[in-house]
Amino acid sequence: MAEQLYALRSVSPPIEPLEMVRTPPLRPGFFEPVKRIVEVHGGRIEASAERAVVYFPAGTCRVERWPRVLSTRYLIMFPDGYKIYQVSTRQGVNMLCFPCADLPVELQGQDCQEE
Repeated sequence: MAEQLYALRSVSPPIEPLEMVRTPPLRPGFFEPVKRIVEVHGGRIEASAERAVVYFPAGTCRVERWPRVLSTRYLIMFPDGYKIYQVSTRQGVNMLCFPCADLPVELQGQDCQEE
């Protein structure tokens, strides 16, 4: 029994490649800073009134963060080592979370991820 419990605790979530994520439209003021961050790390972002689509560079991967609660959370790792987070709700809505320090001061504390 002890070996079985240890085996369960040592299971790691799979690392999966990631090409793109669709999100709702970005809030006013966030598009340009987020676009700059994504482009600096090799990706690109397209936005419309209905949604934003973030395309990641080849070699980007994500790993699920456990435990699941009301949403599924992922750590996204760019090939250059930069990290952001993705939250996927049960309703299928995706949100990307960027480190606060990488956003302009006036946007810090609004929908950003503390390191």
